[in-house]
Amino acid sequence: MLDAKKPFKLGDWRVEPDRLCIECGGEERHLEPKAMDMLVYLAQHAGETISRETLGREVWAGTYGGDEAISRVVSLLRSQLGDNSRKPRYIETIPKQGYRLAIYPQPARKRRRIAPKFSQRAVGLIAALLIISLSLSGYLLLRPAPAEKIVDRIYTVAVLPFRDISSEETDRFISVGLTDELISHLNQSPQLRIVARNSLGDRQGAGGSIDFFLEGSIAVIADRLRVHAEIIDGEEELIVWSDNYETARTNYLAVQRDLSALIAEAISRELGIDAILPRSPAVNLDAYTAYLNGIFLSRLRGEEPLRASIEAFASALTMAPDFENARVALARAQALLPFYSQEEQMPAFAEVVRLLDALTQDSHAEAISIRGFIAYRQWRWQEAEAYFLDSLALDPNLANTHVWYSQFLAVVGRLEESLQHARMAYELDSVSPVVNDRLATAHLWNNQNDEAERLFSAGANLGFSSWQNPSYLVLLLRRQDYDALRLGLRALHPDTDLGPLPDNLEYLFVPEARPQLVAMLDTLIEQQQLSPRLEFGVWIILQQWDRALATIEKYRDTDKKYLDFEFLFAQESESLRNDPLFEQITVTIGMQGYWQQSEGQPDFR
Repeated sequence: MLDAKKPFKLGDWRVEPDRLCIECGGEERHLEPKAMDMLVYLAQHAGETISRETLGREVWAGTYGGDEAISRVVSLLRSQLGDNSRKPRYIETIPKQGYRLAIYPQPARKRRRIAPKFSQRAVGLIAALLIISLSLSGYLLLRPAPAEKIVDRIYTVAVLPFRDISSEETDRFISVGLTDELISHLNQSPQLRIVARNSLGDRQGAGGSIDFFLEGSIAVIADRLRVHAEIIDGEEELIVWSDNYETARTNYLAVQRDLSALIAEAISRELGIDAILPRSPAVNLDAYTAYLNGIFLSRLRGEEPLRASIEAFASALTMAPDFENARVALARAQALLPFYSQEEQMPAFAEVVRLLDALTQDSHAEAISIRGFIAYRQWRWQEAEAYFLDSLALDPNLANTHVWYSQFLAVVGRLEESLQHARMAYELDSVSPVVNDRLATAHLWNNQNDEAERLFSAGANLGFSSWQNPSYLVLLLRRQDYDALRLGLRALHPDTDLGPLPDNLEYLFVPEARPQLVAMLDTLIEQQQLSPRLEFGVWIILQQWDRALATIEKYRDTDKKYLDFEFLFAQESESLRNDPLFEQITVTIGMQGYWQQSEGQPDFR
């Protein structure tokens, strides 16, 4: 049997269990301990189908938290190996049985061990990371360590919100925009995993899973920006470094440069490496400021914030045409706008593709994810999933990609996996309004209503309007909170007369009342008084399958954005899934073809 401690070859990869790393073509990737344990166990039983129960017993020693823990680790392994769950080369999913390693390991030749070093690019990203974490000007320093220490693991750094202790109101976009910018860059470093956290409460409940926490405060005094930052050891709860930084209030580029230098110096001391910063690209200061403002606005979603973010990103590109990050951010905002406004989907997507085609960087994980979002919204299911998996293989720490992939998985009926990716997004960025809303929706489709309600509320507290998500109305229906549901309908139709509909919501599930409600809705739809995004859902609620199919036909060639197929797999749609018309619906939208080419139709009945 394979020795669990000795290196072995797995296809193109050299696996070194004792160092928790895999290597291919000079590139090293580090795995979590449980991920390496699972990979070794599968390698020891290559070709065999291993059940989830066996993995739980042998890899987790019976202490794992359920199937979700196993699915998460399998997803991480596939991302790190560059594997594709649809056409796996390494790890196969055997439906209803377990997993199988499809390639047999081979002994690896001995070689001289060389302590891995950060590349200049990775160090620059590390610096950026703490910058970002500093929220407005963060800087991350770790405790001094012996110079001979070897970087042979991934360090998880949690960024907590920096407290604003200014006597005056500061520009909120500084901390949010800079933090997002730095996190996205730092996550590309193989030695660091950056996660966002809400508050001190998150730190106290981390359970030892976080190596370091970054927190502090910011203050604007006159025209100066002052930052206090400190790094806290995740295990010992001790401050291992703290410092103060001060600069001109508007000189955000100087903040990034100077704090990066401080971070690099600290990392050099902690990890025993030569942290040499790469040259920072020359970016117009005004362009960078506009870009940070755009990031802040785009996180809020909604038509007005998205339009404002598009204006900010476009302004940044006008001032700095080669500003690639601004181009990707503009593409993302424009791809989202049709779903929060009356903008048509297809012209918006055409402009997004034009922006992405103009990128000079060949492999930009977020750009690939945006292409996946476009394909998914155009019902090109196989293509969409390939894009999402490619994006996660390049950068498994992109919270937004996990959000979109979670949506995709719910649409194709893979609800448990949808919840897993929503949780991954939350683990990476628990302070994102959109991530909270997505996790709420994933819990809803898995009939975990209490968790859904809690997270909808959290998303709303962070700035996301729950009325923008029709699934929130489903939760209100399940709660039979008709007063709140009436408020929601009126919020979605501020200038529309819905007639007697709001006063008759209590009868939605009363079979005898359906004819009158159907007639009422037919009139509203004919008069274009009902929001198109609600049409498909209301016909499902009223069990009008022929009208649901007609709604698909109505919008399939005009604007697919009005059709939300996640509802096909909700508990409210159980009768439809047992009706012969369900197959016709799924054939019409191309889902049957996707199921035939993937793992097969989910067992949702």
